Amino acid sequence: MFSPKHVAPLEHIQLQMEYLKKQLNQAKKENTSVLIAMHIPVGNNVYDGSSFWNKSYQEQFLKIMHDYYKQIKGILAAHTHMDEFKIIRMPENQNMGEYLTAGLSTAHGNFPSIKVFTMNDSGQKWSISNYSTYQIHQIKSQLHIDKYYDFVGAYCKNRPDVIDINTCLSHITFNDILSRYTVNNPNYPLYKAQSPESFYVN
Repeated sequence: MFSPKHVAPLEHIQLQMEYLKKQLNQAKKENTSVLIAMHIPVGNNVYDGSSFWNKSYQEQFLKIMHDYYKQIKGILAAHTHMDEFKIIRMPENQNMGEYLTAGLSTAHGNFPSIKVFTMNDSGQKWSISNYSTYQIHQIKSQLHIDKYYDFVGAYCKNRPDVIDINTCLSHITFNDILSRYTVNNPNYPLYKAQSPESFYVN
């Protein structure tokens, strides 16, 4: 709905934004945490710098994120067929992760991939404490599922007690994630990111 490739009536867009604000406002009143899931991520594509969302819709969405960032523990998205995350900069020097899962479909010549998220629950205030990425390979006639990496082990060095992976984002650069970006997709042995600055969403 928010993509430049999709033409939706403006009133439908506003209904979606109002619904999101209503849900987040309810979470604020109840002092609970929220995880947002969607297909197309907010921000730009590191492949060519193109925008995933219509600019005005993205501005509205990010304004809502800024207003309620204390309730939001992360955004889960997909669409790019890459194992990536983006850093959304929030007020008070806080960072929010937008975590993308690579493709389960093999339409892009990739190995199927899944993610398993681990949640830390401390009453109503919970957070994402880790995730693990798994690859599915066929060896002869057998399917094998192998762990590729986990976020804390890869990006939260010397911090085994992490309870919120968003707290590890401040020092991470795009080059740090690039080696895991394709999940060893055989069609992308040398992935060329033309717009690595799109790793950040402002």
